[in-house]
Amino acid sequence: MWILCAVLWVQACTADVYVPVSHPTPLLDEKGNVSAAVYTSTNGTDLHTAYAVSDRFGIAAAANYMYRDFEEQDDFQKHKYAELLMIYYLDFSESALSGAGNLFGSRSRSAPEFKMEFLASAGLGEGEELRNSGEGEFPSENFAKGRYSKFSLQSNLAVISEVFFIGFSPKLSYVSFYDFFARGEVTDMQMSDKTSALFFEPALFSGFAFKNVRVEWQGGLTRNAGAQPAFNYERFYFSVGVQLKLDDIF
Repeated sequence: MWILCAVLWVQACTADVYVPVSHPTPLLDEKGNVSAAVYTSTNGTDLHTAYAVSDRFGIAAAANYMYRDFEEQDDFQKHKYAELLMIYYLDFSESALSGAGNLFGSRSRSAPEFKMEFLASAGLGEGEELRNSGEGEFPSENFAKGRYSKFSLQSNLAVISEVFFIGFSPKLSYVSFYDFFARGEVTDMQMSDKTSALFFEPALFSGFAFKNVRVEWQGGLTRNAGAQPAFNYERFYFSVGVQLKLDDIF
């Protein structure tokens, strides 16, 4: 518990310019699938869309926007990010249960589905934050801003029943800042001249599916997998959202 409190305190005092976003989890079924999703998150608003160009491959896009204004001070945090993705997807139920389906005439509607997706993405982002601008008689503010490129490899593994689904989404992201600037109290992070980092970003997702609508929540962590970079970053996120299967609706 004290570790979580320490993490929350650090995030409240530092200027975080890299922000993890909700993981795209389209869970495509077949060629022609089109999905769109919107999430509200501890790190802003996330928008996702995906399209299955074949029975194995898909393309997707995602974006994030956040603006926080702390009224009691001049503190603020801004972040925006957009990426394009390639998807390779599998439905293990097709091969594992096709034999049983043929044997008994049809596949049981209550049988769970097992899906896996592999996603590769490239994106651009920008972050800016001012912290502790008005605390105490002699405030020691922390300010940082910068733009970055991001390359990620992600997978989604999910089990889906008639109304409920749950999944795990590990992600490896390489983040490289350019045009980076920071000022404030000297910390181990700010003393570093390393403006790139490799992050391990695992997430759990779950929710309920109602025909063409999915209600989903996610929780994820961001862990630095290498040397401490010069920039600060958010350590976790939690999001709640709705995903629509547009090809079935229209």
